[in-house]
Amino acid sequence: MDTKSLKFFLAVAERRNFTKAAEQLYITQSALSHSIAELEAELGTKLFHRTTRSVNLSPSGEILYKNANDFISRFEKIVTEIRKVDSGTTGEIAIGHLLSPFKDFLPASTKHFQAEYPDIKIRFIRRNLAPLSEALVRGEIDVLFTMSFGVDGTDGVEWKPLYPDGMSLALHPDHPMADSDTIDFAKLAGENFITLEEGESPKFHSMMMQVCAARGFIPNFVATPPAVDSVLMDVRAGFGIAIMPTSVGAYYKHDLKFIELEGEDTKFYEAVAWRKDNENPTVPLFLSSLDRFLGI
Repeated sequence: MDTKSLKFFLAVAERRNFTKAAEQLYITQSALSHSIAELEAELGTKLFHRTTRSVNLSPSGEILYKNANDFISRFEKIVTEIRKVDSGTTGEIAIGHLLSPFKDFLPASTKHFQAEYPDIKIRFIRRNLAPLSEALVRGEIDVLFTMSFGVDGTDGVEWKPLYPDGMSLALHPDHPMADSDTIDFAKLAGENFITLEEGESPKFHSMMMQVCAARGFIPNFVATPPAVDSVLMDVRAGFGIAIMPTSVGAYYKHDLKFIELEGEDTKFYEAVAWRKDNENPTVPLFLSSLDRFLGI
């Protein structure tokens, strides 16, 4: 059964005349009669009592007549919803993100997206860098706001830069080096360092160790908390210093002093990433909306 057959049935039921119904539908009377016959065969019942002078609804036809309009309306609504899902204009998108680098950017960009596609539900997922990257690869996240080194070179993942970032030394304001504009790396060899637990961001840890080695020292780690906030809390408590993304400093500049490290090996990007094989139709819509938000 389809809505076309039901609409033909309704036309006959309302006019009680096959000729007039066919004229209204712009089809031949034979085509209309054939359609009604097929509908009756499908339902296994007669819908009309027909004579040479009249066309009346059968008891089964009366039941169908009372419910046909509601059925057509519900069916067409379902079809509309299906088409929206296929086109990506409705549904759900899971967005993973780091907190500090995107604290302002993410709310503004997603608000822009929701204004364009109000029927798409957004689900946010916040974790540390490594768990987020793993979730993206597993398909638990559709789009990921992260740091470029966290996804660069990952099989099946594409990414594009949003804005540049780098590494900075985070110090307590009372630290002897806090008023310096540049870093004397020779003095860092004797410092206590706080860093994020390696397993939470192994690529950042590796990059940081390479940067330090290139400058002639190995950090003396005295604590490895599992979260960025905990790292910076230890720095604020005076337990040590830390090397952190420069973007993090924007949200802690009133409590800590951040001195940016120089050198190309300290640079990377804040980025948006997604899987190449992701079939969620909301993803290309989100990425296009993001381009418009950025003015690209």
